Amino acid sequence: MPRYVSGFEPPADGWSVDRGDFLDRLARAWPRAVVDPIGDARPGGVRDATWTYAERDLAVEGWLQRGHNAIVLDGDDELVAQFAAWFRKLVPDEIEVVFADEGYWAHVILPPNVTPEDVMRLYGDED
Repeated sequence: MPRYVSGFEPPADGWSVDRGDFLDRLARAWPRAVVDPIGDARPGGVRDATWTYAERDLAVEGWLQRGHNAIVLDGDDELVAQFAAWFRKLVPDEIEVVFADEGYWAHVILPPNVTPEDVMRLYGDED
């Protein structure tokens, strides 16, 4: 399955996604998601909280990175696009959000109010 990263560089004031708010919003938006709030407890681990979500025959795994400035998504393109668009809405409009593959070979900027269909179209244009 392809892997995508949706994240941003924190601005000078150090803004990042509040972990508690993120987990609350995740539970409300994706009530069937199975969430592990512990994530990767190993010293130096990068996964702050992880989740899996499935619908129909599609599945996605995601995690909030320790710095709270990115989520990593691994799964079917349709669900990855849905989670990327959802995450974009959590980030203030003035912060640039990047959607990229794992190697950063292809990447696009996700504008505010991006839809999952936009994500698929924008990212597809990069291939």
